[in-house]
Amino acid sequence: MPAWRSTDMALPFYTEISVYSYNAGAFSPVKLSVNAEYPVAVFVNGEPVATIACSGADVHELAVGFLMAEGIIKGYEEISALDFNEDTLTIEAALGNTEIFPGQFSTAHIVTGGGRAKRNIPPKSLVRKNNPTVDADVICRAIDEFLHSSAMHELTHGVHSAALYRISGEKIIFYDEIGRHNAIDKVIGRAAMNSVGLDNSMLLSTGRISSEIAMKVIQCGVPVFISRASPTDYAASLLKEYNVVSLCRAHEDRFLIINGRENIVRTSS
Repeated sequence: MPAWRSTDMALPFYTEISVYSYNAGAFSPVKLSVNAEYPVAVFVNGEPVATIACSGADVHELAVGFLMAEGIIKGYEEISALDFNEDTLTIEAALGNTEIFPGQFSTAHIVTGGGRAKRNIPPKSLVRKNNPTVDADVICRAIDEFLHSSAMHELTHGVHSAALYRISGEKIIFYDEIGRHNAIDKVIGRAAMNSVGLDNSMLLSTGRISSEIAMKVIQCGVPVFISRASPTDYAASLLKEYNVVSLCRAHEDRFLIINGRENIVRTSS
């Protein structure tokens, strides 16, 4: 189990700014709650890997999930130490059995709403051969709960959310973040750190399904992925190619199925 440092974060998650409201033909000064954004540099065995623009909260989970989603590690047990420095906004991950060479990584800047511009395609060994069956009513109930879970979104309207649900509909992990990629990384990181298996789970997201998001899902072995938003054509093709049960434009009582129609059933009349 890696040693943690700086687990109690002091960085503010949001702040207020002065703006003007225009309403019914009148201008008035108001205060607007907005999310804070911090550029956190990720280092692996002393080598820079990425700078992630994020909320500054739950940075350990974010780092673990990012390293897993990028294929740098396969599991949390590969990390021997994890240290976040609030003053320098850096997080250092020590991988005990992995040799890192200077310049091995092409350092990327991961913005709050996007991922790497260029990535390697996941190996074909990750094509799913067996997927769970999911009840459509369970999906709708999970979506309804998920879309009403974020107090921070109600306050700022400036975050994305991601959550991990059991196939039975039980919510087990939930995170808000200022970027859809980061929210998913945190969920994956928390699951890994708590030995929560992904084989019998659904990953829910409020964000658009880009190819980077699809690759995260594929890389981490999530069998069912559900988003409130739409996919790109490339993302949809990846989810089909790797046989991930995939739903989009999901709301409380409806959704579209990208892949895995045969895995969605209706048990109630």
